[in-house]
Amino acid sequence: MPSTPRLLTSPTGAVINDLQETIWDRYPNMGIVVYPVQVQGAGAAMSVARALRRCNDEKRADVIVLARGGGSFEEMYAFNTELVARAILDSRLPVVTALGHTSDRTVADLVGDAECRTPTEAGARVVPKKADLLTSLRERRRRLDREIAQRFSQEDDRLRSLRMRLLRWLSTLIQRPTERLARAQADLAKLSPVHQIERREQALREQRRRLHSALTLRLQISQARLSATRGEERIE
Repeated sequence: MPSTPRLLTSPTGAVINDLQETIWDRYPNMGIVVYPVQVQGAGAAMSVARALRRCNDEKRADVIVLARGGGSFEEMYAFNTELVARAILDSRLPVVTALGHTSDRTVADLVGDAECRTPTEAGARVVPKKADLLTSLRERRRRLDREIAQRFSQEDDRLRSLRMRLLRWLSTLIQRPTERLARAQADLAKLSPVHQIERREQALREQRRRLHSALTLRLQISQARLSATRGEERIE
């Protein structure tokens, strides 16, 4: 959007009024700078060329509107001159022309960046509707808010995933030395004198139990045999 369109036209008459009304209707309070130029007569071509160079030298405009009302070929002659055509071609800023009526067409129209048939069309060409801009800005803000929310959600998911992976890695990192330490402690306990004494005592207890069981069994067998022998003696 042009910050301040530069209007090159006669400072009086219907053209400047149409341009101002169109621009302010579309964008209220839009700043407008008018460069008064001579639009017909002997000095018109030089006046237009100088104004075009001045706009470019000041570097405070985004677009230039060159406009005048309709007229005869002689009245429009300045816009068919090489001087004006070269000034338009040399302009670093885009030049929009609105010269004459629909049937009029000048060299300036042919070399300009955009050609409009009326000042109203030119005003609408260089200045958008403020309401449309506000609607577009609101929609862009909604899209931006959605994108930001989506980005935050994605980053949150990514951070949660990284956190879980880190916790699993730390758990594994801690668990492995703990398991190795437990195995080392178990192996060390097996080699300790206390553990070896306990194992030998347990082995001795097991041997005593087995010996006691064997002796008890033998005693029972002997008693059974003795009882059987005594019974035979009584029978005889």
